[in-house]
Amino acid sequence: MIKNITYTITKSRRRRNLGVQVSNDGSVLVSAPSFLNQKEINAYLLEQEDWIESQLTIIEKRKKEEAEFIKENAFYYLGDGYEKAYIKALKKRVLKLELQE
Repeated sequence: MIKNITYTITKSRRRRNLGVQVSNDGSVLVSAPSFLNQKEINAYLLEQEDWIESQLTIIEKRKKEEAEFIKENAFYYLGDGYEKAYIKALKKRVLKLELQE
């Protein structure tokens, strides 16, 4: 473990290089060839520690911003009242408009 970052290691006989993946939920997956020992994997993770931490900070920032809702005043359309609610969708860079009665 590197600086309180937990990770999952998967080893494969077919894999020839070492790889690190940080998923959207914040989990870190290390894919390694079966011939590498734990000491070599830990040395590689120490080299990649700054990158892993930067990716985890980006994911945390994204999670906070995705939860933002911007509500505005109600408006009328064809005699029915609606409330506007905007949801920020950062991954697609699109604003989604939900209409609520």
